[in-house]
Parts: sequence; C-alpha cells; structure tokens
Amino acid sequence: MNKPTRIAVGEEIMKLAQEFDFFVLNTDTKSSGLEIFKNRYPDREATLGIAEQNLIATAAGISSNGIKVIVSTFAVFLSLRALEQIRSFVAHPKLNVTILASHTGLQVGGDGATHAAVEDLSLMRAIPNMTILQPSDEISARALTKFALQFDNPLYIRLHRNSVRSFHNDDYEFKYNVPDIICSSGLDVVIMTTGIVLEYAIDLHDKLKKRKIKSTVLDFITVKPLNEDVILFYANKAKILVTIEDNNIIGGFGSSINDVIVNRSKTKFLKFGIQDRFSSSGSPNELYKDNKMDVESMYKSIIKHIST
Repeated sequence: MNKPTRIAVGEEIMKLAQEFDFFVLNTDTKSSGLEIFKNRYPDREATLGIAEQNLIATAAGISSNGIKVIVSTFAVFLSLRALEQIRSFVAHPKLNVTILASHTGLQVGGDGATHAAVEDLSLMRAIPNMTILQPSDEISARALTKFALQFDNPLYIRLHRNSVRSFHNDDYEFKYNVPDIICSSGLDVVIMTTGIVLEYAIDLHDKLKKRKIKSTVLDFITVKPLNEDVILFYANKAKILVTIEDNNIIGGFGSSINDVIVNRSKTKFLKFGIQDRFSSSGSPNELYKDNKMDVESMYKSIIKHIST
C-alpha cells in the first residue's frame, strides 16, 4: 500500500535525523507524521499548538541563529494565516526554513472546503526567495527529502492528504529543477503537470494514444524556479501544450508556464486546474470532474482544440 507524500517525507526526515542537524516545529495537527519526532529527539522539537503565526515567527528566530528548521502543518493555515510571517520573517531574510505544507488541493474534499488549500501554490509562487517543490508520489517524496535537508534557503514543499499509485521507479533520484519525462509517444500534445494529478496526466496520455495522438508527460517536482529551456523546447515542438495542477488556475503552475512561453511560442495552450472557486465536500474524483480536470473532460477539450 503506497503512502501519502506527506507521510513519506515525514518518515524520511525521521530516518535522516541522525545524519542531519535540524529542529522541528509542530502544531496540534497530524500532518506529516513528525508529531512523534519529539519521542526520539525531545531536545530538537517543540509543539506550539494552533498558532501558525507564532510557528513561523519561532522558526525564523531559531533559524536566525544558524539552525535549520522544519515546520509542519496543513497548507491552508500556513499559506493564509501565517503568510505575512513567511514573507517578512523567512523569505525576506532568506532564512533556512523548510515548510512542509500538507492537505493541499481538492484531495482534502472529505474534510470540507475550509481545509482545502486551493490557492497556496499561487501565493507561495509570488513570494521572492521562495523555492517550491511538489512530489507526485511516495517515491519522489522520499527522494527529494535529502535534498530538502541540505537546502539552506526558504523552501515550501507541497504535500498531499491521500495516497496515490507510484509512477517513478524504486531507484529514482531527484534532480533539482529537472523535469522528469514520465512517458512519451510523441509531441502532438505535451502535458506538463505537478503533484498528485500526475496520475490524471498519465491516464490522459493513454487515452490520447488510443486515438493515435502522440503525447509526452513531464512531471515538474521543482515548481519554482522553472527550467525555462526545457519548457520552451517542448512548447516549440508541440501542437498543443497542456498544464494540469491541483491548484487555482489563477497564478499557479499553469500561469507560471504561460509566463515562460508568452511571446516566445506559438503553440496552443490549455490550462487545467481548479476553476477559480473554493472546494466543497466530496470525493476528489467528484471535485476534479466538477472543475473539468477529470481525464474525460480534458480529453474532450484537447480533441476539440487539436482539430481546429
């Protein structure tokens, strides 16, 4: 049984705690499994309760003394309630704080609309000095953790509530700012995606293949910065460039890709994601369909545009 990306990262941090020196700050939420870090390392953890602004301010204070800090809780609280503290106390002075933001996107549907972070990627992308990573499965989540512990600037890792099947091989090695080619049959359609919706991108690739439409799927684990050379190479080869994300389409991953290709590529561009609306209670599949980012809806849109 595959584990959610949030749990995979938490477990890897526990494993690497003897190799790397860092301090963990938690809230009263069960987000990444680091709630038990204090049981093994009581002198390297503190729990601040439901006080996310204090969480980030404390992290900044500790980090300003030369200590790497890892904070962990739900993305909706970190990216909204503590946004000013992340911006002014962590990003502006470029402190060594890694933010594990769990329960992102529409995967949180069962927990209700208020707990679903549908805009956190857009917010973090707009903050200078902030690097953003987002794994797509358990394997890539574990692979990026060692890099995160060695990284010494502000880092936002976007993690997910639910488990998903594995797409990367067991020997996968994370390469910073290098998109992974997951599958490829040609360049009629190039699908660029990030995070847990890689599953939908692969299913879309398979459905297009049955129609004899050749496509390539690229997985962007590094969301900020972006590898512009890779993006432009594929954009200028493809008939249609597609982005898929579990975030608001305004200001998110698709918008960042569009920022790269505007005025530099003439390819048709389709952006799939949350349609500038809040989440609601329901299964992820129902919510994705409601936002026209299920495989069938995306397939129909691509067929429509590739025929014109």
